[in-house]
Amino acid sequence: MLLHERKPSHWEPRGAVDRIAGLRHTPMQQDHENSEASQPHRGKHSANQANISLRATLSLDVMRLLIPLSWYDFPSAGGRGPGGLGDSGRARPWARAFVVSIALVLAGDPVAQGQTIRQPADPKERAPARAAQRSAPSAADVSLQDIEQHLGQFRIGGQDFAVVLHLKRPVGAQADRPDEAALSALDIQDALGTTLYRKTFSYALEAGTFSHSCAASAQLLDGGAAKGLLISIGCLPSAPRSGDVWELFGLMNGRLMRFERPFTTDGDFLRLIPNPPRKVGRATLFLPDVMQFRVWAGNFQVTVPVHVDWMQGRLTPGQRCFEQTGHGLKDSGCEVPVEAQRVPSDQELTFVRLFTEASAGMGLPRHVVVRKDSRVEILSAKIKMSWDQSREVILFGVDDQDPWLKVRIDGQEGWIHTQEDFSAIGLPQTG
Repeated sequence: MLLHERKPSHWEPRGAVDRIAGLRHTPMQQDHENSEASQPHRGKHSANQANISLRATLSLDVMRLLIPLSWYDFPSAGGRGPGGLGDSGRARPWARAFVVSIALVLAGDPVAQGQTIRQPADPKERAPARAAQRSAPSAADVSLQDIEQHLGQFRIGGQDFAVVLHLKRPVGAQADRPDEAALSALDIQDALGTTLYRKTFSYALEAGTFSHSCAASAQLLDGGAAKGLLISIGCLPSAPRSGDVWELFGLMNGRLMRFERPFTTDGDFLRLIPNPPRKVGRATLFLPDVMQFRVWAGNFQVTVPVHVDWMQGRLTPGQRCFEQTGHGLKDSGCEVPVEAQRVPSDQELTFVRLFTEASAGMGLPRHVVVRKDSRVEILSAKIKMSWDQSREVILFGVDDQDPWLKVRIDGQEGWIHTQEDFSAIGLPQTG
């Protein structure tokens, strides 16, 4: 009220607003715009500096228009308006505060300081992001329930054993979908429920599902002289064509023990071939049983044997073959069963080099034509088995050297061994 009652006669609020509106096209701003238009090569930084100076000048002009000079509480004002020295010779503190407040407001304006005002995001644009956040719960938002799964009984050497799988499953997940559960621990128990062996496993949750998890199964192996328990463990994600990790258990001095260490290969376990004990005179000969695995060899799958020595609790390569050379015996590889899925070539005509024996030094090869409609039969393979037990898990498979493949092409039989010849009969390298 004091401000309206004591305002000077020359106070023209409407005219001041009109004059502020007219400042939008002042000669100074026009000169600034013309200067920028005439210098298109000037950088954004120079334009921003000029814009800040222009806005600061406009802010001072606005203050002069809104507040008469006689209202400033400065000795040089000399006016008779409120706060001037000509009124009562006393300074008006509220006038100073009023001026400072307006200056602070103008100085704090982000536009006056040359800052960019960020416009609020379109609600239509924010909606999908909020929906995505709601549809992807974090691991902390997912409740897991503990489930036990019992496998067995498995009778070995007159004793009963069971395998207990401890699983984690999200609440509400379907019980008939094993991919919605993760293995957290595995126990082997005796008939009294005493845990004889325990192994734990890690798992990870992302967006409400398991991004890393393991599963396990168990089966009884009935050997020629003994029985054993085979545990298969598979985890996801995993490399293409990689196999499970297996652990074999058997009785040693009446106690259930694990054989050496876990083992794995790029393939699957097929079967156990038992070897019954043999009588040699008065002695009894115990031969190892044979575990067969289907292993990937780069272009096809081969059957690889692994020996199981129940008496010593050991696993060893099941087959090694040698040939006599001028420098003594040499590991030449063994002939094994093969499985292959041909993808016939699009070429109308090609050829392969067909060897009589699975050796590049045994005579000259024949060049056999392979047509698009040729009859190609894959008979067997000759490979060298690899066996690496330098790590915590034994890794076995096919040696990196080119394996040999025995084929019959339109009635002509022989051996091939290069990637070029494998591709010619429709077995390109994969995996």
